[in-house]
Amino acid sequence: MLQRILLAGWLLLAAWGTHAPIATAQSPAAGLTHRLAPSPVVSFGSVAAWSARDGRGRFRLVVRTGSGAPRTVPVPSSRSAFDVDLGPGPGGQGTWAVYSRCAGTPSRCTLRGTDLATGRERRVGGTATGRLPAIWGSRIAYFGPERHHRSPLRLTDVAGRIDRAVPQRPVADEELPVALDLRGDRLAYVLRTHDAGDDAHDTQFLFTARTDGSRLHRVDTGGDGEECTTNLASPAFISGVSDVLVWLHAAQGAQRTCRPHPQLRRLTLASGAEAYAPVAAAPVAAALVDGHALVLATPPGTADVLTREACRQEGGRQDGCDLTEVPAPAWHATPG
Repeated sequence: MLQRILLAGWLLLAAWGTHAPIATAQSPAAGLTHRLAPSPVVSFGSVAAWSARDGRGRFRLVVRTGSGAPRTVPVPSSRSAFDVDLGPGPGGQGTWAVYSRCAGTPSRCTLRGTDLATGRERRVGGTATGRLPAIWGSRIAYFGPERHHRSPLRLTDVAGRIDRAVPQRPVADEELPVALDLRGDRLAYVLRTHDAGDDAHDTQFLFTARTDGSRLHRVDTGGDGEECTTNLASPAFISGVSDVLVWLHAAQGAQRTCRPHPQLRRLTLASGAEAYAPVAAAPVAAALVDGHALVLATPPGTADVLTREACRQEGGRQDGCDLTEVPAPAWHATPG
């Protein structure tokens, strides 16, 4: 059950074309578009990345620097959206994109990396196979092939000289990864879990840990409820501040019963201070870029049920999301 639900939990943002408006206090970023496929957004510094569906229905890797126009990275297209992450390359030089390429099944996914300055793709991690890679310098974290209903969290490097497991504590009978970020020796990841005795509900957990498995901490919880579903997405350490984590906490369902409404959440790991910033209704992904937020969400005011659902069905053929920019999210201290 869980695996069917999560076929695209590790996919990345899609399709772009024309400009798109959004509600008050939000505006379209230059060159950003509407009717995109539902999947996450990633950023590093002033660079953001996503996937774009082309005229043949395949996905291309797209990046945008600052407020400039998006550009297509000259790497081969993919049948599915790129599970891309951005970070500094080996030696801390440049900005790299890492992602997986799969031959038929997730168990046959190799890790790939591209220096965005050259646009040349190469295999990274040696013979490592897995998905959801995240890069920081020479190190790459990723989730290995599923075994016994779990995908092990692993750490390798660009050259593939090391490849070791990151210790984890099981939290459920089935655990499938949704998102992963790496910053220095810190990890943040989201798991969707399911217990064998519960046929109706799945639970999501956001964790932080060190790359040696120490300091494991459960940061947030979401999942299926009686009247609404809370999705956790887009965990990312803020550029230049390795101990500040931002993620999307999005409750979807009846407006009167789902609380809180969708929001970005921020946690300072050293002090435990928390804050939140409201975002557009029904978001599926978000990323901070130079203090601004890019939010992928159902277009505001959408009344058509099929259009709303098209922004929730990851990996499908429907493009029902808008990608828009929030110039400066309004952060509020979370009540103690």
